[in-house]
Amino acid sequence: MDSLTFNELALIPHLILEGEWSNDPQHARQAILGFLAGLPTNTWWSLSAFVSDIHQAQPDFQRPSGDYDSWFIRYSLSGDYLRGFEHWDQVDGELIRFTFAAHFNWLGIVDLASQNQANPLQLFGFRVGDHPCYRGLHHQAWLMKMIRSMLDQMVACACHVACRAVCVIK
Repeated sequence: MDSLTFNELALIPHLILEGEWSNDPQHARQAILGFLAGLPTNTWWSLSAFVSDIHQAQPDFQRPSGDYDSWFIRYSLSGDYLRGFEHWDQVDGELIRFTFAAHFNWLGIVDLASQNQANPLQLFGFRVGDHPCYRGLHHQAWLMKMIRSMLDQMVACACHVACRAVCVIK
């Protein structure tokens, strides 16, 4: 979580980052982790409501300057540029969802739920568990240090890691 070389925004398959601008993936990760730290454990939450709450309360979590026009991000399926605050959900919201599916679940920070058996990664909800790793959310410095080395190792070996199982709710 403390890695400066691992950039989740650049890994989202349908977003194309163009130009010379840069983001701070470590700051974004820490902000998302901070949002989780205040949640009770072992309670299921709506992922869309969580993303919506961040959009309302702290939309600039990954853009401290509040600049939504200088990042050149293109949506690969349409070729459209996603500039401006009106595209928050397609960029910033998608970063939150991607971070949950690609890292927080795999690292054991959250459990995920889906209502779609055909596409289990179409996420519905999540919960922060009561495992010692989850309780580490309240001790971010320790958790960040542990996860930093894991993310750096993943970057170094360029390995593909399978995600933990996603619970499908029927």
